[in-house]
Amino acid sequence: MVAGMVHARMPVPRRRHYRAPYITPGTKLAATLPMRPSRSKWLMYTVLVGLIPIIMRLLVWSVTRSGTAPALAATDFIAFGIVLHIANINELEHAQVEHRAWKTIQNGMSIVFLALYSALSATLIVAERQPSLVDGSTMQTLVIVLASTSLLLSFSVFHRLSRSGG
Repeated sequence: MVAGMVHARMPVPRRRHYRAPYITPGTKLAATLPMRPSRSKWLMYTVLVGLIPIIMRLLVWSVTRSGTAPALAATDFIAFGIVLHIANINELEHAQVEHRAWKTIQNGMSIVFLALYSALSATLIVAERQPSLVDGSTMQTLVIVLASTSLLLSFSVFHRLSRSGG
């Protein structure tokens, strides 16, 4: 700055913030915009994401020589079940549900299934060292049945939440 010059402050332009017309200052966004889970989003974000390990294994199996990679693996179905139940817990946590007992039962069932999947996963980890410990085909059948049950439970949760607007 040159001596004797007075520094003039330039006015700072104010930024304008966009505000939706139905949201007024002081209102809470969660109360204004009800989150309603849709079944198509559930299918895309939960089911398809959970199926990624199974789909990738089938893709690898289809392009490799016979016997190189198995078409199905129990661990992939365990991952699928875990994704479904974590999604259930997350959706129920943020849902406004009329029947709290139903919400508690659904969360409890998801926690039980997560514990079961964790135990099965630990069993498979131990079986890597001792393959004779686990019958692979029985384990695979069990995990596929559990994952199918998890899919039905998850669908029922999301169906009820989407119907009730929860």
